[in-house]
Amino acid sequence: MKALILSVLLMSSAAQAGLFQNLASKVEGTYLYDHAIMVIDHSEEAEADWVESNVTDKLVVEKVSSRKIKFAMDTWFTNGHSCYMEGVAKKVSKNKFLYIGEKNFQGDICRLEIIKDEKGLEFKDTDGHCKWNNCGMRGYIDGTRFDFEDRVN
Repeated sequence: MKALILSVLLMSSAAQAGLFQNLASKVEGTYLYDHAIMVIDHSEEAEADWVESNVTDKLVVEKVSSRKIKFAMDTWFTNGHSCYMEGVAKKVSKNKFLYIGEKNFQGDICRLEIIKDEKGLEFKDTDGHCKWNNCGMRGYIDGTRFDFEDRVN
């Protein structure tokens, strides 16, 4: 009986390690998302106060190990405000990585979840602590998405 329990535990550990490895492998790559933002233009040549500007959001994900990924995210928002974040996130559940960053100026620790769903990756900064050190005034991280169809490699 002990041998049976031990073999089940070993198989479970091996299967779990495979899940960790597969998730990191499934999400790695470079993602590019082209879109337009509105930017204030008060020049005399401008036809309107707000003009459209084309930008590209970028995410690079590299597999570090079966339980870790390295990421770098650069996103653009209204009036040219942006967010930039990078770090190493650890696997914490079947489809989720967690990055724990530095404290923001208010002394709160940045906890960023990177969640894989059927369409791609979603970033969750649910308490808003990551935004303060990594974004301009009109930028945000919570809810940012990169879809697998935007992966270029």
